[in-house]
Amino acid sequence: MSEELRPRGLTALAILNFVFGGLTALNAMRLFGMMAGMGDEGSDEIKAKIEQAGRAASTWLGIVFLFVAAVLLIVSGLGYLEHKKIKGRIVGIVYGIFALASTVVGALSGGDFNILSIIGLVYPVLTLVLVNTVFKSYLVR
Repeated sequence: MSEELRPRGLTALAILNFVFGGLTALNAMRLFGMMAGMGDEGSDEIKAKIEQAGRAASTWLGIVFLFVAAVLLIVSGLGYLEHKKIKGRIVGIVYGIFALASTVVGALSGGDFNILSIIGLVYPVLTLVLVNTVFKSYLVR
């Protein structure tokens, strides 16, 4: 059986998914640790800041969204490497839509709009475009 060639761009997209997925998971764990430690004496400053903003519930929801995004990124990255239609293309599409929606909702609900928000908009759009056009024919198994 001859080895099928994978486009370098698809490999690069998979690597970016792993990097962004890992960073997203680390950010979720950092926020989780911060929120879980709110009962400690040393975290009075953090607790006051979050409660003052009235965002404790939305912060917990944000942590869940970050974990979901990290899982979707890593699973779709594996699918890209394996040329899988569902694990790569479909999960990549789900990630793109999920990330765009959560970024827009976060920005509209009073969150900060900064460079990370811009990346949160550009990378999912890039993913959606690439898996539905350039790499569509490679993600078929």
